[in-house]
Formats: sequence, C-alpha cells, structure tokens
Amino acid sequence: MIGNRALGSIIVAAIVLGASTAFADPTAADQTLAQTLFDEGVKLMDQGRFADACPKLAESQRLDPGGGTLLNLGFCRQNEGKLASAWAAYNEALSQAIKDGRKDRESQARDAVGKLDGRLAKLAVDVTDAARKIDGLEIRIDGTPVRQAAWGVLAPIDRGVHGIVVSAPLKKEYRTSIEVTEDGTTQHVSIPALENAPIVIDRTRGAGTEKAPRGQLIVGWITVAVGVGALGVGIGSGIAALDQKSKADALCNFPGNTCPKDGIDTNERAKTYAWISDFGIGIGAAAVIGGVVLVLTSPKAPVHVVPTVSTNGAGASVFARF
Repeated sequence: MIGNRALGSIIVAAIVLGASTAFADPTAADQTLAQTLFDEGVKLMDQGRFADACPKLAESQRLDPGGGTLLNLGFCRQNEGKLASAWAAYNEALSQAIKDGRKDRESQARDAVGKLDGRLAKLAVDVTDAARKIDGLEIRIDGTPVRQAAWGVLAPIDRGVHGIVVSAPLKKEYRTSIEVTEDGTTQHVSIPALENAPIVIDRTRGAGTEKAPRGQLIVGWITVAVGVGALGVGIGSGIAALDQKSKADALCNFPGNTCPKDGIDTNERAKTYAWISDFGIGIGAAAVIGGVVLVLTSPKAPVHVVPTVSTNGAGASVFARF
C-alpha cells in the first residue's frame, strides 16, 4: 500500500522531473558525456552558479542514472530555490540508495527530505464533478500530465508561475496559470467543465480522392457552355435564313414564277442558313441537356465536420556521481 507521502513523491516527481521512463543501458558515449556534464555541474555549483549547474546535472542523470547524481541534483535545486524539485530528487535518491544498499546515501537523502518536508509549497488540482464526466479529459501543468489518481492531491510544487492546460476531444481548450510566491503555502486550482468546440465544415480534406467527381462537374459545365454557343449559332442562322428567304421571295415575284439569278442565289443562301440553324439548335439543345445532367449527377465533395479547438541555501555538499 502506498502512503500519502509516497503518493505525493510520485506526483511531484512526474511534474518537476518529468514522467519516469525505462532507460536503456547507457552506451559508452552516454557514460562519457554524463561524467563530463556531472563534473561541469559540480564546478558550476562550487562557483554558486546553480541555475547553470542544475540542467547539466539533470542531463547527466538522464544519460546515465546514478544515486550520487540525484543527491547532487537535489542539492543544486535546493540552492536554486526550487524546493519541490529538490525534494523529488532527494526522494528518488533515497529509493535508489535503498535499492543499492547504500546506507550512507540513504541516511543523507532521508535527512535532506526531512529538512524540506515542512517548507514545501503545495498545489492541488481540484476537478469539478462536471469536468470528471468528460471523456478523455487531460490536465497538464507546465506540459506534464497530471493523472487522474493525482487529482485533488496536495503535491509539492516549486515557486513561480505555472501554466495549466486542460483539454479533451471535441472540447475547447482551457488555459489558466497559478503563481506560487512563497514556500510553505498551500493553493488549489479548480478545473471547470469544458465548453464544446465550435464545428466547422472542412471541404479541403480528401482532395486527392475527389478528382473524378470534380472532373465530371467541369465536363458538365463545359458541355452546357458549348450547347449554349451552338444554340446561339442556330438561332442566329435561323434569323439569317428568314431574312434571305424574304429577299428571295421579293426578287422572284415575276409572272410565270420566273426568278433571276440573284433571286436563285439568295434562295440558296436561305436554305444553307436554315440547315445551319436546324443543326445548331439540335446540337445545342442536346448539349445543354447533357451538360445539365452531368452537373446534377456529379458526386458531391464529402463534407468533413471537424472541431476547432480554440490558461534558502544548504551547506556545501558534493557526492560522487555513482
């Protein structure tokens, strides 16, 4: 059974040190770089440059984990003013020392943890009942997930401003922040129910699969345009045919139905225009009807509905890395 203290240690370790992961065996290159970073970090601590030293020690621990590195990282964080991070590092060093059977380090780590216990600022993430009912609710503090088991639990946190982001599928993202100004204080942040995300129509997806339907639509409109043009030619030719027929009748209005050459030529032009008119109107009407059918029967682009998802120093002490 895990006690409250152990649970708090797990929570803060996840927040201030990052979620724990299973490390592969370090390579020789990893070990060399880890030792170099460790040595540099110790030098920087000796110079009082803790803000520069702590990231080097943390990276050394990531490359090649060691109980000594954890003790130094805790010491560095403590002098940097990040007591929660120091407390988490000391707790992890304590667990490692027990595992390794190192009574000396176990005593050092246990003593360091005890001295920090009453000085830690703590934060509880209180999730409302309405928010708890939301499927897939995710809460992050400074980018690190706060799992459901940690909701409502007071966990150590460093001084400073901490960003909180709450998200869930099909919901608006909720952002907030909280500032911890003093060690030893307790704060709560309440997580409300999230609003539904707005729904937008996205017709841009699946463009590659919509080429065929779009092609039919284009062909349909081109056919309609050709048909309209043919109808225009047919109607214009029909008007010209009527005009030429009228002129031919006037020229050929002689006794005995005789017709001069000009009248015969005009009459032939009238027949030609009439033929063009019949052909143009017939072809144009067919093209317009066919084009309209193509347009009306072309498959429509699929509509995708997608949500848019829119707030003290400590005494000098340096340990061996391993």
